[in-house]
Amino acid sequence: MRDAVVLERLPLPPGAATERTDRHQRRRIYIFFTRPGAVYCLMLMTMLVGAVNYNNSMAYILCFLLTGLFLINILHTYRNLRGLIIHLPECQPVHAGERVRIPLVLENRSPIQRIGIRMDYAPEGAPGLPPGNRPATLLPDLAGAGLQSAAIYLAPLPRGIYRPGQFRISSTFPLGLCRAWSYIDMDRECVVYPAPAGIPRLPEELGHKPREQPGRQAGSEDFTGHRPYHNRDPVRMVDWKKYAAGQGLLIKRFSGGGTGELWLRWPEGIAPASAERWLSQFAMWIIEADRQGLAYGLDLHGLRIEPDLGEPHKHRCLRALAAHDASV
Repeated sequence: MRDAVVLERLPLPPGAATERTDRHQRRRIYIFFTRPGAVYCLMLMTMLVGAVNYNNSMAYILCFLLTGLFLINILHTYRNLRGLIIHLPECQPVHAGERVRIPLVLENRSPIQRIGIRMDYAPEGAPGLPPGNRPATLLPDLAGAGLQSAAIYLAPLPRGIYRPGQFRISSTFPLGLCRAWSYIDMDRECVVYPAPAGIPRLPEELGHKPREQPGRQAGSEDFTGHRPYHNRDPVRMVDWKKYAAGQGLLIKRFSGGGTGELWLRWPEGIAPASAERWLSQFAMWIIEADRQGLAYGLDLHGLRIEPDLGEPHKHRCLRALAAHDASV
């Protein structure tokens, strides 16, 4: 996976190759005149024809002056992108209904200021987002030899895992007569969890039976061993004898999950039309179990995540819900 994109048009100078690792994309910069630029060129041609016909030295001077201005504009437009480095941090997951934020970090190693740079969805790129979700944003100006954080915001997306695909970075600075652009492959995942909704109380508080409902709170049966202590484990389940013997904090395990573990099991016979509602309910239960410090596991159509605690476990379970095929 690439960590950054380097915008470069000319060959790299000697020694610079060691600075560009496999974790950097090196992208070409393209440049062409805009519609105002085309009108400007047509005007120059008309002025030149008039100067030739009338042999007017002042018309020649004005035509050559404006032509030089156009050529200088091309160089400045190209230089506004050349050598710019765009770092691509990971996207933070969100819930359905929230805006997805694609973070960027702009790095400018040259002393010149970068102005008027725009990022939008590349129409030529492979579609990685639903139709109608085509973000565009004007990036903040970047001082010489500086770093600047920026972001692209997507409209709220339904539950799922998305790869944004290809974006286009462009600039028409300084006069808007030419456009320089390049392409960036957003090799990042944007994870959209189900929106938590439903009953916040955990299933065991509702008296649900394991075979009838997706949530299950196991009882206390035979002792089966120990597992490491987690920050949110109930203190009453700590084996203090093992701790006194210098073996660290260990939690007693029982065959029925008497450590206070909760299993969230996908119910059988759920119609695809109601699957999204159940996924939202599971998201609600996962968030609530994490808030209460209760170890919980997920059994989702053959995908089994063992009971655990902590933020990584919560996000792993929510990601499984995001990737779940509701038609199964």
